[in-house]
Amino acid sequence: MGTHSYRTANTLFITQPDVYLSLDGDNIVLLKDQEKLGRLPLHNLESIVAFGYTGASPALMGYYADRNISIVFMTMNGRFLARVIGVSKGNVVLRKKQSLVSEDEVLSARYANSVYDSKWCVEFSPDYEKVGI
Repeated sequence: MGTHSYRTANTLFITQPDVYLSLDGDNIVLLKDQEKLGRLPLHNLESIVAFGYTGASPALMGYYADRNISIVFMTMNGRFLARVIGVSKGNVVLRKKQSLVSEDEVLSARYANSVYDSKWCVEFSPDYEKVGI
């Protein structure tokens, strides 16, 4: 892919600015000024990180999302801009419980105390004794 694209640990890094990413079958095609820079099969990629003013076709982003291949867009200086990723496959009941616990000071303190007892460093507020742990 030339001197401006790298692949490490199933991640494709696009470091050349102003590249457009498109989909052709099961392949990613890199274009710059309508010129094809390269083409790679997507079957072995886990993520793509694009630096600069990179664009991506909606078809490509949908393809990635369907297969849980993440695309991360960064500035040329490495500041995070956006990420496209597929559906989260988490436990909805667990997430709801975690949300409820995070809003309850007593339950939050109990969880924090158990973490603290496990030799993790946890900061408590000055009035943590009022919680009753």
